[in-house]
Amino acid sequence: MLYAASGLGWDFELYMDSGGKPGTGGLALGNVRHAGHNFAKDLRLVAIWFSVDQVDKAGTVTSSKKYCRTLSQSSYFTPGKVRTLEPKPVARPGGKGTFQYLKETDEALNFSGYFKDGENHSAYGVAVQYEAPDLFSKLSLDNCEFAGISVEQIFLFSRYANDPRHEPSAAVTAARFHPIVRYKLTDNPRFQKGVPATRISSIRFDYRLHLFIDPHRSDFETPWTGNQAALFADTDIGNLRAIGRGLNAVLNPFASRPASGSAAFYAVEKPLVLEVTAPGLIKGISDGRDVVAKSPPPHETVVGWDNVHWWGARFPGAELISSPGAFHAAHVHWRWGSTIGNITTPGSASGPQFQPGQPLVDPDIPVQTIRVAITAGSRDPNLEATQEAELLAMTEANWEDAFDKGKPPKTIKDGDDICLWYSAEVHREAIVNKDKRLTSKTGGSVFIHGVFFAHDAEQTGVFVGSRKELYWDRTQADIIKNNVWFRSANK
Repeated sequence: MLYAASGLGWDFELYMDSGGKPGTGGLALGNVRHAGHNFAKDLRLVAIWFSVDQVDKAGTVTSSKKYCRTLSQSSYFTPGKVRTLEPKPVARPGGKGTFQYLKETDEALNFSGYFKDGENHSAYGVAVQYEAPDLFSKLSLDNCEFAGISVEQIFLFSRYANDPRHEPSAAVTAARFHPIVRYKLTDNPRFQKGVPATRISSIRFDYRLHLFIDPHRSDFETPWTGNQAALFADTDIGNLRAIGRGLNAVLNPFASRPASGSAAFYAVEKPLVLEVTAPGLIKGISDGRDVVAKSPPPHETVVGWDNVHWWGARFPGAELISSPGAFHAAHVHWRWGSTIGNITTPGSASGPQFQPGQPLVDPDIPVQTIRVAITAGSRDPNLEATQEAELLAMTEANWEDAFDKGKPPKTIKDGDDICLWYSAEVHREAIVNKDKRLTSKTGGSVFIHGVFFAHDAEQTGVFVGSRKELYWDRTQADIIKNNVWFRSANK
């Protein structure tokens, strides 16, 4: 079924059965465009993983296991009907008329401003609710603290605008897409304390996002196909690697255009040379070395990346998208570096969407591990005929194993049919910086930061960075020589 967000410029395909229920695995969108510009071939949630601990009566973990579920009835999730989300008139306080309001935009939390047009919410979206009230008993988990879970997918689309701004310098106009998943664990009324029990230690949401931005042409006859992508880690105050590239550039990274374009970044790989698996956050923070309760290797000693940029491949020898900048590209930012708090342009880093050095996650569930992968040779599932086995083949209990299967990563530097994989794992708790305890509540929303999509011509100016290849501090030769899938910002 073809959907069009009236007045916002978005259109996409979505499969529903004759009863209005979504296909296997939940909401999946195909051939997504904005204002005639290609954005994605296929967008979907692949699976949900539950990490489960068995604990003795003293609360000590005696064993652990992981369970994988898809949003389908065979996985004990009962779907509701797909709902179209459009603003509704709401009475103004004091009886002074009405205004248009879409309550689901509240799930975007500090990003809800992107769905406003003056006093009107101009958002559009689709949503579906899933219920699994007795999931954990059906999984034969004895004396589990929770009985089940409810899950809602809320896909939101915004207008094309730059108010509020999408990045600190306000240089980029864009539309936004937020593939939010909201969940809530339900208490088990029969749970017994003080005896051996089952505890949910984390919940992981695995996405497959086959982004596809219009590629550039090498001539008028032959298209230069494929997409390219890059990973960036922003500069933070106190980051010793940045010192020496100019104090002003470190404290005010957008104030000039350094020739290297790297002053704004702690680390960068642009464009990606090889397929990659990469850490974003490690249990709620960017530097995994500060996590006391270590994550499993290879995450325990790494610094995470902060964002992915994605664009149509340029032909050999052509200039790339700018960075900072990227005016015709998809941007995925789950964190901004702490130096954005030092940008002096009036209002440049204002607004709750910019939290210097802090992850852009739901504050109810701050203990998140974010991972991304970029792979070549995408084959999209059929919107109408996806099978559960097809989805399960895309995921593994150890997330990296779904991609790194013992074969070296493929070269993607010059463009390929690449696919973005995004995983958000919500942990029960973590201790960071030696004594700070982070805890998550029993429900919240993941992927609230979403993706913003710009499709203007490349620009120049004081806030626009390099249009050249950037590799810092690993060289392109180092990446090729090492020939490994896993690459963090610091090793």
